[in-house]
Amino acid sequence: MGNDSIIAFKTREQLRKYQGIFSPQFKNSRWKMEFLGQMLFGIQASRNTLMSEIARSLQEDILAKKTQERLERHLATEGIDSKVHGSILCDAAPGIHDDTLIIVDPTDVQKEYAEKMPYLAKVWDGSKSRVGDNLGYTLCMAIACENGCRKIVPLMQRWGYSSGVPYCISNGNSV
Repeated sequence: MGNDSIIAFKTREQLRKYQGIFSPQFKNSRWKMEFLGQMLFGIQASRNTLMSEIARSLQEDILAKKTQERLERHLATEGIDSKVHGSILCDAAPGIHDDTLIIVDPTDVQKEYAEKMPYLAKVWDGSKSRVGDNLGYTLCMAIACENGCRKIVPLMQRWGYSSGVPYCISNGNSV
């Protein structure tokens, strides 16, 4: 067995092991577990989170566009995000102690050329250390790590919320 084969085997085993954390939440749905496995493999194989890249990396015998549509349809399933987040938090909980660092990173995605996307709002421009003229969406990510340890544990990521939404409640510090 060549070196590449050994690496591929170990990677598949790690993915299968990690996918196991979702089993309690999706024990009655084989297709959801299969979908999660394909997404995990696709993200790792393509080194990208773009759905088109994930679909291409799966190398199915159908058009990549059809694979992408199927993945998007499964991703839009009601409640799948909360079950995935719940599984990740349950898996991380035993490793969180009183001295564990929880790092929260509010960040943004700037959409410089987007004009018709809904609820675009001004976002922070890190290079200027102020709110810039660019429009976009805010993100928030949280990870846990032990002091002096290189291992990080992802806890949560919230995608693309906007202070431009009419029903957004602000503490007065937002743009």
